[in-house]
Amino acid sequence: MKNSIKQTITLNLLDNPTHPVNARELHEWLNVETPFSMWIKRRIEEYGFTQDVDFTVNKFVNGKATQIDYFLTLDMGSPPLKKP
Repeated sequence: MKNSIKQTITLNLLDNPTHPVNARELHEWLNVETPFSMWIKRRIEEYGFTQDVDFTVNKFVNGKATQIDYFLTLDMGSPPLKKP
């Protein structure tokens, strides 16, 4: 999986240098035990991240449920630091 996240970041940098990190893949790579939806919402709130600045969202229907994917800037995907 570590190679996968590195490859994803590299490929996404070519296509979208502003939001290259898939949050679901980062969550999995970090082996976070908290469910993804809770983890990402907590990170956004705790560090004051802003949609369309620090991350973008892509909503789609996955079976009967709507899934939201988050694409993070490299700064947002880095180890947690308080924003100034």
